[in-house]
This record gives sequence, C-alpha cells and structure tokens, in this order.
Amino acid sequence: MPGARRLAPITGLVSASPDYWKSHGKPKTPDDLAAHHGMHYSNRTSTTWRYHTANGRSGSVRVPAILQANNGDFLRDAAIAGRGVILQPKFICYEAVKAGLLEPVLTRYKWIDLSVYAIYPNTRNLPRRIRAFIDFLAELWSGCPYWEDC
Repeated sequence: MPGARRLAPITGLVSASPDYWKSHGKPKTPDDLAAHHGMHYSNRTSTTWRYHTANGRSGSVRVPAILQANNGDFLRDAAIAGRGVILQPKFICYEAVKAGLLEPVLTRYKWIDLSVYAIYPNTRNLPRRIRAFIDFLAELWSGCPYWEDC
C-alpha cells in the first residue's frame, strides 16, 4: 500500500470571454449551461460537469461539446477567443480571470473538487531526497495555493 500526502486543493471555474457572454447570455443556474457551447478536456470521458451547492447537494449538467482537447491551456485560449464555455481548474485560468479575459459564472457553486497528492512507496526508509521533495511541495502549497482566492 503506497503512502500519500495531500498537497493542494484543486477547484474549478466555469468561465468564458466577456464577448461570449454578451452574445449568448450568462447562465443563471447550472442547468442553463446545457444551452451553451462547451469546450471539454478530452482525457475525461464525459461532457457532464459536476458541482456541489453551498448546502452540500451535488448535481450535474451535460454541456454539449463543440470542442475537445487534451490541453487545458489550449481550452483556456479558445475560451478567451470567444469560442465557448470552459470548466477548468483555477490554476489554469486564474491569470486570464484577473486580466479580465475570462469571466467566471455560477461562482456560488463548487466545481471540480479534487486535490493534488504526492504518492510514494510505503516504506520506513523513504529516501531523503524523496522526503525533501515532498516536504518542499507541501511547503510551497501550504495554506492557500497561489492560484486560489483564500
């Protein structure tokens, strides 16, 4: 059984360019996303976006795919160009949001609730360089990662 150490939370944003929202209207509920042009990460097999409400209820919405790619930066750039709506981890799109190139919506919902973990062999004698690297990452991302608004 391997060992694991949680390093950082991963949350997501549903966003598109301000021009896209002007042309297509902003969704008021997650279900409204079903009428939008979704751009999806192709390493996921589903076009369904999952979320949690503030009171902990879970839900999902199928967002029709107009574009799929296995590169989050490419999808972010396509959204900036006004091609459609993305659901991406904040660490991929936070700079574009700060610059006003992407505008998040439905922010009261929690999208993509994952974590980054360091996985290592479960041994009493973990090599020092591995332990040092894991400790370095844990320190780097301790508290609030640079891409989050904590």
